[in-house]
Amino acid sequence: MLREGWRITLDPAPDGLSPLTVVNATSASLNVSWSAPVNPNAPGPLMYSLQMRTSPQSSILRLLENATDTQSYYVEGLSPFTNYLFRVVVSHSYGQTVGPWAILRTSEDCKY
Repeated sequence: MLREGWRITLDPAPDGLSPLTVVNATSASLNVSWSAPVNPNAPGPLMYSLQMRTSPQSSILRLLENATDTQSYYVEGLSPFTNYLFRVVVSHSYGQTVGPWAILRTSEDCKY
């Protein structure tokens, strides 16, 4: 029971996510990177999860789950000159924020 005049406030989820970027793209791999949110909104570590789809209708592949020590991920075994959808989820003990899907493309397969 709360005493009169007391109020409980919870820290909100992190916000201010920047879009994902490609550090390096080959015909079979993508090195994906992201930044910490502008406003963590709570003390403690931030946890990052990276998700991927091969199309908007396909199921979500979870590439990275609740990592605290990285803001990049190397994905290999991809097809040449193909679009993939990626998003990052950032969370802490008070909540989570799901970033928007970003379309990233592998490079062309150059065979001479």
